[in-house]
Amino acid sequence: MELAVLFVLVGSVLSLPPPPTPEVYIGKCCPREEIMLDEICRPLNETDQTEWVPDVQPGVRWVFQTGLPLCGTRQLWPVYHNGSDRLRLLPDGSLRHFIVEDPTLSDDEIDGEVHLYHDYMDGLYCREKNVDSKTKEVIQFAVVCAPEVPV
Repeated sequence: MELAVLFVLVGSVLSLPPPPTPEVYIGKCCPREEIMLDEICRPLNETDQTEWVPDVQPGVRWVFQTGLPLCGTRQLWPVYHNGSDRLRLLPDGSLRHFIVEDPTLSDDEIDGEVHLYHDYMDGLYCREKNVDSKTKEVIQFAVVCAPEVPV
C-alpha cells in the first residue's frame, strides 16, 4: 500500500509541467518591424536589413519594451558599439557599456574586472541596429540615460 502511494506521488511530481521560462525585458528603440536608418526609426521594408535581435543566452524568453528610455532630468546619450565603446546585454536584461582603451580587443577579450563599465537597468536604455544610408554600414547602437553625476 505504502509503495503504491509512493509510486502515485512520484508519478504526480514527474507529470508536473516545468516551471515557466522567466521573461527578460529588453529595451528596443524602434517598434517591431523597424530599425534605425540614419538614427531615425524606419520600416524594415525600406532597408535590406533584418530586425535587430538581442544576443542573449539560449533558453531566455526575452520581451521587447519599445521606445526611447524615459530619463527624467537626465540626458539621452547615444552609444555606438565600436572600438572604444562595447555594448553587452546581461542575463537579467540590463545593458553593460564597456569603455575600452585598446580598440583592437575582441568582444570576447573584454571583461568587467579589467575594463571600466557602467550598467543600465531596464527602462534606462534601448538597443537597436542603425544603418548609415550613405555607406550602408550596419552599427549596433544604444540610447541610454546619462548616468547621474554626484554633486
